[in-house]
Amino acid sequence: MSGTDSCDRKDLFEEQRRRDRDGRGADGVQEGGQTEEHLGNRRRHRRNEKGPNRRQSQVKIRLSKRRLLGAAAMTLAAAALLTGGFGGVSSRYVVLSSLPPEASLSSSSSSSKSERSGRPKFAFDPEGLSSSSSPRSLLWSLLRDPSSSIANLVLPRKLSLTIHGYDTTQERPIPPFYDHAANVWDTITAEDQPALVHVPRAGGTTLAKLMSHCLGMVTASKMVTMDPNQNGLLPYNTLAINTHTVTGARYLNVDPSTHEGLDRAVFLNAVPSRLADVVIAHDLQWSSPLYDSVHRSRLFLMIRHPVKREVDQFYYMQRSTWEDDYDPAIASMTLEEYAASDKMVENYVVRMLLHRTTEEVTPEDVETAKHILRRKFLVGVHEWFDLSVVRFERYFGWWEDRGVLTNTTVNYCHHRKIADGDGRGDFPRTEPGSLAHKRLAVRNWADLELYFYAKNLFYRQAALV
Repeated sequence: MSGTDSCDRKDLFEEQRRRDRDGRGADGVQEGGQTEEHLGNRRRHRRNEKGPNRRQSQVKIRLSKRRLLGAAAMTLAAAALLTGGFGGVSSRYVVLSSLPPEASLSSSSSSSKSERSGRPKFAFDPEGLSSSSSPRSLLWSLLRDPSSSIANLVLPRKLSLTIHGYDTTQERPIPPFYDHAANVWDTITAEDQPALVHVPRAGGTTLAKLMSHCLGMVTASKMVTMDPNQNGLLPYNTLAINTHTVTGARYLNVDPSTHEGLDRAVFLNAVPSRLADVVIAHDLQWSSPLYDSVHRSRLFLMIRHPVKREVDQFYYMQRSTWEDDYDPAIASMTLEEYAASDKMVENYVVRMLLHRTTEEVTPEDVETAKHILRRKFLVGVHEWFDLSVVRFERYFGWWEDRGVLTNTTVNYCHHRKIADGDGRGDFPRTEPGSLAHKRLAVRNWADLELYFYAKNLFYRQAALV
């Protein structure tokens, strides 16, 4: 074998090894059928395999920046709304002056309430009636004074800044004992006093238990006479918060369910003392002296179908021997006899709203009663009890302040009190076509018309919260 052939074979061998290493056949084409150009593209693709992940990371970074900018913009907008910024937009919260410390009050447990702690407060002011007190100046003073704390600012009620779709007309005259009752759309201040008007057999007792037992409120109510120790009114010459020996509920030592008790509450300045979270009264005219132009009443009530209410009232009066107005004659009556007798107070709710005791109720009285409900009362409907309780709690700010949703104990207590009712038992019902039902409906025609109006009003008052 010549040296030339040996060199040629060596060159061919090296060439073959080089081609095998590069993955190409003898014709310069890749075994998979791809040319060198395709091979180069694949190599570049392998080098850039992490490219999409890198681009996704860049997109996420850009989105995060946008979210941060959006959150910052929303924070600035909220601060501007509160402080009266953005030119024509003005704040709807006013600063209330610090409260003076209570004097000569024998209750020590009441000092924990935020209203009497002397801290500055915000109150909702949709009409801008208190322009002399500027939230902006308060916030600037807080920024200038390091010893001040934003945590000391208390918002007593969370409402929409603007109320839409609610009739606020006031043309029709109403009785003068409503002069110191705030309109439902008026600015709420810390001096306003929530006042439940108790309608018999319409869920008022259940609502009172819910407020005192579940929400821990101090009530000025008939509960003062129900303590087994019979010391609810003590001390008699001054105000005090007492505790029920059985239920643990707290109550003010005045009884607004009687005329004598109301006179005593007025004399002791029960409402200006702000010891009671809610007043539960039965007579609107007699309870009106409790309030004045500064300490206004915030009225709310629960209304029920008048026929159902009268049926329950009849059976309750038959067995309520413990009540002061118990009448043995009713105990021997049938429901039909009661519906035809003068023992029944017909159109009770309209009479209560207008303080009509002996006069006949007229269609004009019904229209005035509707006007009073729309202007002066936050209305609840007994047949929609759960929704009504939520309406009351949200309107007065108890929904957040009392932890209705966040506190499981409070939530469960709500459920139990509503399910148990007033604990007086279930009474028989009447059929809509029965004689008793027809008599009760005819004699309570005004209350029946007012009830259907109140159900419609309940939906419209959703604009208030």
